[in-house]
Amino acid sequence: MLSSFPSIEFTLMVGIGAGVPKTIDIRLGGVVVSKPTGNIGGVVQYDHGKTMANGRFMHTGSLNRPPQRLLIAVSDLQPEHMMGTNRLPEFHLEAQTKYPAMTDFVLPPAGNFLFRADYNHQEDNLPCYFCDQRNLVIRRPRPSQIPQIHYGLIASGNQVMKDASSRDRVAKEHGIICFEMEAAGLMNSSPCLVIRGICDYADSHKSKEWQGYAGLTAAAHAKELLAVLHIEDMAGDYVRNLEKDSDDNSLVEVSRYESLSLRSEWHIVQRDGVTLYNIFERLSSYDPHRTCRNIWSRKCPDTATWIFSNAFFKGWLAQGGYPCLWITGKIGCGKTFLTSSVIQFLENSPQSSNTLIAHFFYNYGDPTRLKAMDLLESYTKQILGYLARIRKPCPSRISTNLKELYGPGKWPLSPREMIDEVFLPVCRFVPDAIFIVDGLDECDRHHVVQVLDVFRTLVLENKTRILISGREGLDVTQAITGSRTLTIANHGNGSDILRFIDWKIDEKMRDRSLTDNPAMLRNIRQSRLQITENRY
Repeated sequence: MLSSFPSIEFTLMVGIGAGVPKTIDIRLGGVVVSKPTGNIGGVVQYDHGKTMANGRFMHTGSLNRPPQRLLIAVSDLQPEHMMGTNRLPEFHLEAQTKYPAMTDFVLPPAGNFLFRADYNHQEDNLPCYFCDQRNLVIRRPRPSQIPQIHYGLIASGNQVMKDASSRDRVAKEHGIICFEMEAAGLMNSSPCLVIRGICDYADSHKSKEWQGYAGLTAAAHAKELLAVLHIEDMAGDYVRNLEKDSDDNSLVEVSRYESLSLRSEWHIVQRDGVTLYNIFERLSSYDPHRTCRNIWSRKCPDTATWIFSNAFFKGWLAQGGYPCLWITGKIGCGKTFLTSSVIQFLENSPQSSNTLIAHFFYNYGDPTRLKAMDLLESYTKQILGYLARIRKPCPSRISTNLKELYGPGKWPLSPREMIDEVFLPVCRFVPDAIFIVDGLDECDRHHVVQVLDVFRTLVLENKTRILISGREGLDVTQAITGSRTLTIANHGNGSDILRFIDWKIDEKMRDRSLTDNPAMLRNIRQSRLQITENRY
C-alpha cells in the first residue's frame, strides 16, 4: 500500500480488543489507545522471543513508536478525556442517524459482566447470564454510560488470549491494558497508532455480543482524533492563505472576522492609507464563538448529551424534518448549556460541515444587546463570514445596501430596513442555514415578535431550520407552523443536575476538605438536590 500511495503519512489501526481489568478499571465498550511507556513504543509482541534453558520465556525485539504528530494530538485530547469529556456520544448519534440499520452497533442490552479470574465460563453455548453470579467482581457504578478512553501498552500476539490467569500474568510482566492480534505486523512497516474498542476481558467468558458497539466506539475515537489533526491542518492553511492574501504579513493570528474587516470593500473613508470608517466592524461587535467558549468552560462534563438521542431533536436535525425546535423550561434548568451543546455538536458534525450555523445568546446581564437588531446584525455578520469561508463573494447588492445603511450619518437604522434590505436578501444565499437563539424571553415583547416574524419568513421562503430556547410563555408554536416543543423538565436534566452537584462538590473538595465522612457527603449531595428542584 505504501508503494502505491507514497504520500501516506501515518496509519490508524482501528478495531476491537480485550481489556485487562486487573491493571486499570476498564469496562466493555471503552477504548484503549496505544501510548509509549518507558522503552516500549506502545505495542508489545508478547509471544515473540525465545525459551531459555530453565524454561523461562524471554521476550525479544521491539516495535516502533507512533509518529510524533499523532502523539501530540493524543496528548492534546488526553486531558479532556481525563476530565470525562469526549465526543463519542456525538459520533455514535451521527452513525445511527446516517445508518439506521446499524442495529448491531448500539449499546448491548447484556450486562457489563466481569467474573473472577479463577472462575471459568460454564456452558460454551449459553450466555453469561447462566454463569454463577456470585462470582461476579463487584465494581463501583459509573455515573454515566459514556465510554471512557484509556492510554497505555497494548499486547499483540499470534493467538487469542482467552484465559484470565495467563492474561493477568502477561499484563503484570509488561504493564498491559489490552490484548489484540494484528498490530505487531504493522508497527514496524508503517507509522501507526492503535485504537481498540474493548469487547471482552480476554477470559473464558469471551463472546461476540459487544463487538459491534466496541468497534463503533473505537471508530468514533479515531474520528475524534482525526478531527484534531484536521483542525490543525485547516488552521495552518488559513494562516498561510492569510499571509499570502494580506498586504501585511504580520497579521497571522487574526480571526476570520478581523481578516474580513481588512478587506477594502468594507472601507468607507481612507486618509493616507488609514481606514477611518469600517462597515464590517460597525455592523456588530458580538462575538458568537467567544460567547460559546465561555459557556462551555462553565458547563459540567458529560451533561446535556441526552438531547442527542431525543426524538424531537432527531426530527428537527433530519433534512425535511421539523422547521423549528422550541426548547423551554423554568429558569436555571440548563437551557443555555443545552443550547451550547447543540451548537458544539452541529459545528463538529460532518453532516453540517457545509452548513451555516449562526447562533446568538441573549443575556439579561448585558442590557446593550437585548433587541431584535442585535440578533439580526450578528447573524448577518456570521453569514458574511460563512460566505468568505466557502469562498463565495459578498453579493454586490448586500455590500451596497450595507454601505448605504451603515455609512457615515446613516446609523442607526430601523429593524424593518435591516430585515428587508440586508438580512432577508443575504439569507437567500444560504437557504439551508441553521439559526439558533438562546434566551429570547429576555427581550421585550415587541423585539420577540420581530424575531419570530423573521424566523417565520425564513421557514416559509427557505429550507431554514430554527432552534429557540427560553423560558415558558413564548408563542413559538403559534408563530412558526410545524414547530415542536421540548420541555427540559420532562426529558432528562435530572441526571445532569446530579452530575453537576457531584462536580461542584469535587471542585470544593479540591480547594479544601469538606468532610472525610462518606455519609456526610451523601447528605450534602441529597440536600443540594432537594434545594435545586432540577435547576442549576
